[in-house]
This record gives sequence, C-alpha cells and structure tokens, in this order.
Amino acid sequence: MFGNDYAVIRMIRNKAPNVQYFELQNKLSLNRLFFRILGKMFPKYKYSDVYSQHVTFVLNPKKEDVDVIHLFNRVNLNDKYRWVSTFEKTFPEYSSSESNLDKVNLRKLIEIVSKDNCLKILALSKWALNYEKWLLDTCSNSIVASKIINKTQVLYPPQKLYINEEEVKQKFNNLKKVTVIFVGRQMKRKGGLNLLRAAVSLHDKIDFSLIYIGSKQQGYNNYFLSEGEIREFDNIINSCAWIKYYSELDNEKVIKLLLKSHVGVLPTLGDTFGFSVLEMQACGCPVITTNREAMCEINNEKIGWMIDTKKLKISQGDDYGNYTQEEIEMISREIDKQLPIILEQAISHKSELMVKAIGCIQKIRSVHSPEKYAEQLTEIYQTKE
Repeated sequence: MFGNDYAVIRMIRNKAPNVQYFELQNKLSLNRLFFRILGKMFPKYKYSDVYSQHVTFVLNPKKEDVDVIHLFNRVNLNDKYRWVSTFEKTFPEYSSSESNLDKVNLRKLIEIVSKDNCLKILALSKWALNYEKWLLDTCSNSIVASKIINKTQVLYPPQKLYINEEEVKQKFNNLKKVTVIFVGRQMKRKGGLNLLRAAVSLHDKIDFSLIYIGSKQQGYNNYFLSEGEIREFDNIINSCAWIKYYSELDNEKVIKLLLKSHVGVLPTLGDTFGFSVLEMQACGCPVITTNREAMCEINNEKIGWMIDTKKLKISQGDDYGNYTQEEIEMISREIDKQLPIILEQAISHKSELMVKAIGCIQKIRSVHSPEKYAEQLTEIYQTKE
C-alpha cells in the first residue's frame, strides 16, 4: 500500500487477516518533487487539479518484495507489480472540467489500468462505477473499456458497529432533549453553515442542543467560506450557548460524542462518499443528508432523512468538483430552504428516532460488515493475472 491518509487507514491498512501490510516508498520524479514542495509552501494549492495530476494520482514504487500493491485513487506505473486500486469517482482521476479533459494523459493511464498486472479496481459506490463507465466511454475504445469494466466491482467500505439494538433502545427511551451533531472538515462543501442557519431559526421554538465539529478554514476548489460567511459563522457560534463547537477532534472522541447524540446532519453539497455518515449510523444516530453523488446508497428515508437537490439543473451533472460558484450557491439555497423543515421534523418526532436508529445499525451490519469486507479483500489479493 502507499500513503497514510484517512482513506488508506479506513479501507486498506490491516483490513485483511493473514496479510502482512507495509507502506511502499514512491520514486519521485523531479516534476512531482517540485509540486510537492509547492504544495507544502502553499497548502491551498494541494486542492488544485495540477497538483493532483502530478502528485496525488500516480505511484512509481521503489523496488520492494511484495505480492500485491493496494492503492487508493492511484495508478501504479511499474509493470513489475501486481496491483489493486480502490477509487472514489473515476479511475484514473481526471483533471479540470469534463469539457477540458487531459485525454492524452488519461489514455496513457487507462492503458496501464487495462494491463493484466492490474488485478482489480474497486469502486466505493455504484455512483463511482457509473462515472467510471462514462470516463471509459469518453476516453478509450470499447475493447479497453470492456477489459477494465470486467475487473471492476463495487466494494462498500467496512464500518465497525459501536452499539447494538438493545443499547439503541436505552439511548432513545424516555428521551427528553435531542442532541444534534455535525462532523465535517470542509465546512462549505459539507453544508456546515447551512446547518447553523437552520438550527438558529428553529431553536426559539424547539429545545435541542448542537455539537458542531468542523474547521472554517479548510476547503476545496470553490468550497472555501467567504469573509462574510466566516463572520456569520463566528456570530452564530459566539452567541449560542447551546452549541458546543470543536474545530477538530480525534476519531475516538468523535465516536463518544456520536454515541450520545440522536440526530446527525451532513447536508453536503457534494461528496463521493460520506464516511462520517457511516460512523453516525454505526452509533445509532440517524442522519439528515442530501441526495447527491453516492449519498442515496448510504442513506434513505427509512433510516434517515433526505434533502432533495437532484431537481436542480447543474451543468456538470452529479460531480461536485466541477460546480461553478453560481451552482454551489444554487444548491446551498435549496438546502437552506429544505433543511429547517426536515430538522424540525426529526427533532419533533422523537418516536421515529429509535426506529430509524435500529434501521441504521441493521444496514451497517448487512452492507458494511468488516468481516465480509476482509473476506472479499483476501479473495481479491489472490486473483491471478
């Protein structure tokens, strides 16, 4: 494997029993080294397409004695190695907007993916699988596309359960006051400010508390808070004693807070996959989400609540990385319109919370079982070329 980011820890490192994992070293080219240094000097540059193209999405490993390399969103450039990659949107990743694809570079990488030493590519969702089919139709011939699709499968991330049905009943029995929780590092994209607006509009008529975990500084592309939005955020946080705010917390502390919470909210404007939604559900905390990207595969009205934004006409379709500023604002306004209504419904109907919470843990158990995931990974690693 390569990398030490959250996705690698979440889905690759030490996930299959009887498999010895260790981290590969990347043989950096001068171009890649230059862009990495630039990214360290200017952190926002790491979110640019140019940085991703040169640094993030390829690996040229140094010589190591390994049987299989498992990557996340990366293409292995060395023919010596058998390899697998998990991806979240398309594979290989493309840069810029769909109308300005770097097709020459993409076609080279697609040819590498089509080789026999690439054993499997694992889509995080059906949404990602469909996007992969679009990419191959756009940038490859039917023979290459068919070869890649034949070794592509959807493998949902594993999720440990933190609570059982009996504990859920204890959590919601005789519930007096609902605790709402938000967990999202990129506040603009994850809809954090939308939640604060909705919560403030409701709090005068419904008594509830809010736990808010997220940074107002982090962002991506067009998803950074404006100066006015930062002032709005600060005014709400500083004036509402019923909001407990953390800019960041380690995962263990987040889980403890989720176990004490009753309604999760992630009104995201765009997400390839919402890991925090899985963690909320695994703690018996049903979630309000939008229905963008893969969210419909994670959440539904039986186990949570959905904000409908699919009716909006977006030029780039269901791909948040390429939304214009105007489209982002349009989605945000729609979330602002629907979220207060849905949040009020969730808080007011306490009798529904236990039913949805039990549905959450049943879904996690059946779809995101760590044991089943480990079995599938082991089988994939044993695939023959």
